Amino acid sequence: MEVIFIEPIYKDYIWGGTKLEQEYNKKNNNCNIAESIEVIVNKEETVKVKNGKFKGKTLYELFQDSYLKEKIFGKSCINRKDFPIIIKFIDAKENLSIQVHPSNIINEKK
Repeated sequence: MEVIFIEPIYKDYIWGGTKLEQEYNKKNNNCNIAESIEVIVNKEETVKVKNGKFKGKTLYELFQDSYLKEKIFGKSCINRKDFPIIIKFIDAKENLSIQVHPSNIINEKK
């Protein structure tokens, strides 16, 4: 299987900085990039493939195909509704507060 390259999703919040553009060559029309979401796979938000035979498809679409789900995401994801990992770069001009999402933890234990 070929390597899949994905198009990140950029978020521009008021606390965003310029390091992602300057140091990692992340390009966005907005002045500041607060987050560069590299991998996210769920109904509400997902990244798109930018090359090869899956070009233009979202990772969520690929995740819905049971054959591709195992080949791309691994056997441990076969019975999952969403891919359990989000990968993002964050650039904040100032310190941010700590965020906790306890409802996600509780739902995972059920």
